Amino acid sequence: MSKSAFRGGRDNAAIIENVEKLTGQRGDGLDRAMTLRELHSLGLVSVSRGARGRLRVQPVSQPTRDGEYTNKPVSIPDAPSQFEAHGGFGAIMLEWSRPTYSGHGYTEIWRADVDDISAADIVATVTATVFGDIVSPGSTYFYWCRHININDKPGPYHDRSGLEASTSGELGNIIDDVSEQLQSSPLVTELSGAIATINEEGSQAYRDMWSYKAQIGDITAGIGILADSEGRSQVAVSASQFFVFDPNNGQAIAPAFAIDEGNVVIPKAMIERATIQILNAQTIVADEVKAGISLTSPKLKTSVIEGGQAGFGVGGPYGGYHTRISMDGSIETSRLFMRSNQSSSRLEINGDKLQAFNGNQLAVVLGKLE
Repeated sequence: MSKSAFRGGRDNAAIIENVEKLTGQRGDGLDRAMTLRELHSLGLVSVSRGARGRLRVQPVSQPTRDGEYTNKPVSIPDAPSQFEAHGGFGAIMLEWSRPTYSGHGYTEIWRADVDDISAADIVATVTATVFGDIVSPGSTYFYWCRHININDKPGPYHDRSGLEASTSGELGNIIDDVSEQLQSSPLVTELSGAIATINEEGSQAYRDMWSYKAQIGDITAGIGILADSEGRSQVAVSASQFFVFDPNNGQAIAPAFAIDEGNVVIPKAMIERATIQILNAQTIVADEVKAGISLTSPKLKTSVIEGGQAGFGVGGPYGGYHTRISMDGSIETSRLFMRSNQSSSRLEINGDKLQAFNGNQLAVVLGKLE
C-alpha cells in the first residue's frame, strides 16, 4: 500500500501542510484538489442550481472513438449469439444477433479451410450484423466471429468449433457429370439403339436389364431398368415428351409433371430444398429472403432497416453519393434541406445556409449570405 501524501494530526502545522498540498502550494502538484469550477471549465461536468440554490453536478457524456456519446462504462464483449451461415453459389452470408453489451466497436470474422481456430485468418471487420463472404462455387469453409469493444478489447469467439458453410457447385458441371454417366450407361445405349431381334429368353447380358422400345422410322421411344453388380440402379426413359397425369381426375386431363423439348413443366410442387442457379419468378412469397452479395430492386417497401449502409444521389463526394449513411450511423451529405414545419414561422437548413422565418418573413440568416 502506498504511503499517504497527507500529514496526519490535528495540529496547526498538519492542517497548514495539508491545505497547501490541496491548493498546490506545496509538493509536486499531483495531490492538488480539483474544484467544480475547474471540472466545469474542462467540460467534464455540468453544474446547475436547484430550487433551493443547491448545486447539482452531473458528468458530461464523453465522445467515443466513433463520435458517439455514452455515460455507460465500456464492458468486455459478450460472445456473439445466433451466428448463422447461408451458402449460395458465389458467396456465403453470415449473420448474428445485435450485440447488447456497452461500448461495442465492431465484429471480426475469421475463416479457415479446416475446423481449427489456430489455422483461421481474419477476413473482415464489420459494424453491421451481416457479412457476405465472396468465395468460389463448391467451396466449404469454417467461420468464427467475435466482438471488439471501442477500447480494442476482444471478447470470446462464438464457439470453439467453427461454423461450417458451403456454396453450391456449378450446375453446369453437375449437368456435365450426369451427361457422362448417361453416355456410359449400357441402359441408355440399349434404349438409343435401333430395334433388333432379341432372344425371348434373353442372354446373360440382359438378365439384369429390362427394356422396351418402340420405333417408327427414325423416331424411337423406350423405357428401361438396370441393376448391376457395381451398385448402379437406373431407370431411363427415351422420349422427346414425358407426361405424368392422374387418370382418376374427373376434370380435364392435365399433366402433374411433364418434360417437353428439354423443359420440365410442373403446375404445382412442394419442394423441401432446391438449388437454383437462375430463378425467374413473377411472384415470390417467403418468410425470409437472404442475399449473400447484393439485392437489386427499383422499389423497396419495408418497415424496419437494420444495420448496413445506404447511399443516395449518384455522383457525390461521399463514396460516389451525395448522401451516405454509414454502418456506424453517421450521415454525410452535400445536399441538405430541412424544414422544421410547414407554418409561416419555421427554421430551414438549405445547403450552407440556416434561415429563420417569422410570418413568412426572413428574420435570421446564418452561413452563406446572398
